[in-house]
Amino acid sequence: MTNRNIEQIRDLLLGEFIHEFDQRMTQVEEKIDEIEQNNTKSTKQLAQHLHKKLEEFSQNQHRQYEYLEERISKQMKEQKSFSVMQSQSLKGEIAKERDALSENIKLVKSRFERALQVLQKDYRSKMVSKQSLAGVLFEQSLRLKGDSIEKSLKSEISKKKP
Repeated sequence: MTNRNIEQIRDLLLGEFIHEFDQRMTQVEEKIDEIEQNNTKSTKQLAQHLHKKLEEFSQNQHRQYEYLEERISKQMKEQKSFSVMQSQSLKGEIAKERDALSENIKLVKSRFERALQVLQKDYRSKMVSKQSLAGVLFEQSLRLKGDSIEKSLKSEISKKKP
């Protein structure tokens, strides 16, 4: 028996089974190819969809970033403007207070000077001159000591006069 004969016997015994098996294998291979094509197509669609969603997300995040950046910038400008206005307001209040204090100081100085003048006048009016006081004391001492001091002083004064 030769190789060819063996094949013929195999074909007779198993031919229909092998033929069915080959058809089923061909169908399975076609089905696998179809599934692979569907998977490839689905994967591409999924990748495209994810890429689109990622791009949308990125753009949305960029818009939100720009919006927040703009808001922060606006807030900073408003805060700076408010600070400048507060600073100017405080400067104005300080200037008013300085002017009021200056006026109060002038008023107190004026009152003090007037009071000082009154005190000086009062002091001068009550003040006794040295000569008047010396004369009064001299007279009192003469009354206490009597005429003897008066005579000795007069003689002393007359000696000193040329």
